[in-house]
Amino acid sequence: LIPLSIAFIDAAGVILDIQDMQPLDQTLHTAPAPFRYGVEANQGWFAEHGIAAGDSVTLPEGLRTPES
Repeated sequence: LIPLSIAFIDAAGVILDIQDMQPLDQTLHTAPAPFRYGVEANQGWFAEHGIAAGDSVTLPEGLRTPES
């Protein structure tokens, strides 16, 4: 029951978008393009750590796909 942010990440590890979500709100959040992963964190965590759309993440070996 806390506000969260979700980062949509594609198969290559590029963050497509980060959206804020409110507790108990049933609003559907969708990525602007096909995505492989959704990572949720406390709202504001991504901004506090300088993480934004367009940044790349390193995926652990077990999560990598042939195209990444």
